[in-house]
Amino acid sequence: MTADSLFYACPLPGCRAGVTDDPAVPCGDCLKAFGPYLQPSGTPAPRRSPEDTARLLAERDATVRAVYRAREARWMSDRAASALGTEDA
Repeated sequence: MTADSLFYACPLPGCRAGVTDDPAVPCGDCLKAFGPYLQPSGTPAPRRSPEDTARLLAERDATVRAVYRAREARWMSDRAASALGTEDA
């Protein structure tokens, strides 16, 4: 749950529109779009409060965003080096 929202964001990576009452349950749009493809794992999930689940998902997403930023910075650096003709041989 964010400070500017009364709901949790959908836990599925990439979903930007969905909101849900429980951060461990995908939003209605994702449930409709992915239907039977969304299956529980064979391992029972540990019991967590919605706040703990939201915190864990935020940590997961922050790590992924950091990797994407690093990749983008590398890509931009490589493009700049290529444009200047200074890329490694």
